[in-house]
Amino acid sequence: VYHSSVPVKNDPAVEPAPHEDNLFWVPNIIVPAGDVEENRTFTMKFTSTVTQLQITIYNRGGRQVFHSTDPAFVWDGTSKGSAMSQGAYIWLAKFRDSSGKLHEEHGTVTLIR
Repeated sequence: VYHSSVPVKNDPAVEPAPHEDNLFWVPNIIVPAGDVEENRTFTMKFTSTVTQLQITIYNRGGRQVFHSTDPAFVWDGTSKGSAMSQGAYIWLAKFRDSSGKLHEEHGTVTLIR
């Protein structure tokens, strides 16, 4: 589910809406076993070229469950091959935009099983 209020395919999922700075879209809910493929994973969809990305996802206890340096990363709600529990996860991202400016962003994503 992405930040917006436009329903998609009669599903509680919604179309992407840009983050505050309009550099990327990010879901706030993922449903790995859901009917809508776009809502099964967590990823960032950028509006321009991004370099030097670092994304880390933590559980509520502060334990790192995912990390990537690939701008095309995809998190499927697992950690080391094991399905993570339903609940809220915190993500932290650092990346450079096409002009070379460093951005540090954070938010939450809710995993629904």
